[in-house]
Amino acid sequence: MKAFWSCLILVLVFSVGAQAQILENSFDPNPIAAISTNPALQHSERDLEFALGLSVGAHSNSWNPALITRYGSKDLNEADKDVILKATNGQVFRLTLAGQPYLGVKYGSFGLRASGQIVGNGQIPSEVLRLALKGNELNKEYKFSDANGEAAAYAEAALTFAAPINPLLDDLDLPEIIVSVSGKYLHGFAFGYYKGEATVQSELADGVARVSGEGTGTYAFSLGGSGFAMDFGVSTTLLDDKLKLDASILNLGTITWRNVEQGSASMDISVDLDDLENAAFNYEVGETVAGANIAWKVPRTFRLGAAYKAMDQLTVLADLSLHSSEATGLSSRQVVGLEYRPWDFMPIQTALIKQSKAALRLDLGWGLEFANFEFDVSLINALGLLFPRTEGMGLHLHTSIRF
Repeated sequence: MKAFWSCLILVLVFSVGAQAQILENSFDPNPIAAISTNPALQHSERDLEFALGLSVGAHSNSWNPALITRYGSKDLNEADKDVILKATNGQVFRLTLAGQPYLGVKYGSFGLRASGQIVGNGQIPSEVLRLALKGNELNKEYKFSDANGEAAAYAEAALTFAAPINPLLDDLDLPEIIVSVSGKYLHGFAFGYYKGEATVQSELADGVARVSGEGTGTYAFSLGGSGFAMDFGVSTTLLDDKLKLDASILNLGTITWRNVEQGSASMDISVDLDDLENAAFNYEVGETVAGANIAWKVPRTFRLGAAYKAMDQLTVLADLSLHSSEATGLSSRQVVGLEYRPWDFMPIQTALIKQSKAALRLDLGWGLEFANFEFDVSLINALGLLFPRTEGMGLHLHTSIRF
């Protein structure tokens, strides 16, 4: 019977998607991979460990494969436009990319880890699409100023210390409490950002809807920089080791980008909604000039995590985090999920995820964890494979070799 249900769950996972990222606040994490979530999770029973791994992911908060497949090349009627707007985040259209190869070693309480980091965040106001599809009878002018984006590639060398503080608290009867700190040197390879604003005018004249607009923006890029960052974490277990709690602060630091080149750009559009194929779009990019150094705050995270082992094979997971980026501002993420292991080496997760400026979604995930190898795949908003009206989707992959 267990084999039947396990196969059924696997069929579900691979047919409708895969899940939210396999959470590292579980009871037996990969200590070298897990320090990217909480450096306190580096603490483990084994004194000496090595790991080589890779994590990649991408996520859009609007538009999913079911929507694109159904409406990508179709002449749209009003009902179709309503579906597209339903599948578009109501405030901003946002895209996030990340990649991280890493190599690390842990001995006792200390760990060394070298990794590459590729991060990208961008957003444009969603109301632009609403105007383009629906127009406005009031001939009103709209101003937008929250079109922003950033991308960076840098290397990270981290020294981490994680150990229990109980020996310092001899007089107190407390569960084991792990505290940690990680200092990181950051070497920047490439960085770029843009900031834009636009004005859009919608018109309804002679029975024809039109949209026109103009926008300006500034951008800058650099091919070299350096900086430092710090991570902090704490972890403990309660209730006869059935409840695990952890908290972390990640990437408190800055990279100073040098030899900066900066410039400006402008664009104008004119769209007749009855003749979308002949829409006019013109843009101009000015020459770059030398700019001042840029002190760029690395995207940082503040988080709390919990895992409760309800049964030998079933764990309840929860996660609350705040993410701060100079391009997209402060956003929150709340997770409640279940992890089921039909076999010890196979975690299967399902989770409800709520992020700020995004609708509630259902994520699914599946992984393999062996003594020397692990792999997990996760799909953000799995329902987007089936229902066009849901918002955007994303994919996350992680694999590592341990010894």
